[in-house]
Amino acid sequence: MKHRVNSVFLVWGISLMFLAFLFNTVLPAWINYVDDAFCAVVVVLFVISLFLKKKVFKFYFWIFLLILIGLMGNYMYDVQKNFTFALTDAFMFIKPYILLMYIIISVNSIQAQKIYRILTEISKIAIIILAVAAILSLLKLESFIGIIEGMVNSVGEFEFYTGFTGSAADIIIVCLTIIVSNPRNNRLVYYVLSLIVILRTGSGLGILAIVGYAAVYFFMERKKKFHWYYLLIIVPLCFWVGRNEITSYLLNAEAPRYLLFYYSIITAWEYLPIGAGFATYGSSVAANQYSNLYYLYGFSNRWGMGKNDTGFLVDSYYPQIIAQTGFLGSALYGIFMYKLFFKIIMRMQNNSAKTATIYLFAIWAVSGLGFGSSSLWGCLVYAVIPILYLVDKYDLYECRNVVLRW
Repeated sequence: MKHRVNSVFLVWGISLMFLAFLFNTVLPAWINYVDDAFCAVVVVLFVISLFLKKKVFKFYFWIFLLILIGLMGNYMYDVQKNFTFALTDAFMFIKPYILLMYIIISVNSIQAQKIYRILTEISKIAIIILAVAAILSLLKLESFIGIIEGMVNSVGEFEFYTGFTGSAADIIIVCLTIIVSNPRNNRLVYYVLSLIVILRTGSGLGILAIVGYAAVYFFMERKKKFHWYYLLIIVPLCFWVGRNEITSYLLNAEAPRYLLFYYSIITAWEYLPIGAGFATYGSSVAANQYSNLYYLYGFSNRWGMGKNDTGFLVDSYYPQIIAQTGFLGSALYGIFMYKLFFKIIMRMQNNSAKTATIYLFAIWAVSGLGFGSSSLWGCLVYAVIPILYLVDKYDLYECRNVVLRW
């Protein structure tokens, strides 16, 4: 009964996050906080689980230590002394990782299989709806013109009701991951439908994701064993696909994403070795409270980075780690992510599920170069990864039972 209630809670929470992602512009404003509310409850349940002595992966020590280091930065320096803002920012940062761990320690493999089936149906419906809408937006039929106008931006790119072309691509990436993790789904059909949506959005990350899945499918799932020399094809291919974004955003000294990286290193150097603390740089809380560092670096005079126009200030994930937790925190984060990848994802046995999970993790990691990856997008990613991990355990359990029965 307890597992069933928890599963219903998780299904509703994840489903609401899907809904908030897809219909952001037409739903009430409070829907933007659904991931925060959901993860806040998850954090409380996670703490209770710790008191009940549920086993947590030991490598989570590194992420908890990183949070402590960030808060030490707030205590030692004057950039952000409001501890409420600092704690809020720390929560916003850690919530996807707590969600992942909570699912693993609170859901058994049988319940995970049931959740997975529901998420699969949601993903199929979402991709079909997005693909049909993308085609209609291209045809510009008069009978649908009123609906279509709300689905495209000022230059005619498709964004559905997400409010941003990149967000439409993000939801496609998550849904496609869930579907392709099981060969019994019509993977080619949903891949083609996803391709239609991605091409209509014009999202650089989306195009990289579509090409990326084809690469991991042929070089990992089909080949069974990955060889290092495959990277000689995959890496140049990914750089070529993302060349416009790399040159326009990451190598352009006037681009916000370049500036965020550049001054994050300046900040980490200035506040050696633990950084300036939470709610000081690169995060949504730092943008809302408009950190003193932004005045210092002249961001207040730049379009999209000013006090009343902060849209570009949250366009990158890694700079907030570098600036807010310093070089020491960045090293700890690197250790944590390395452990997470090899202790969870790489231990999966089902080849299709493992390939899909690697694909999702890799795209999320790349997105951190140009998006705030601990947002709603990050929460969805880190809700799907543990479900796939637990379903993999369910498959092993079933296989062993078949062998025993035989």
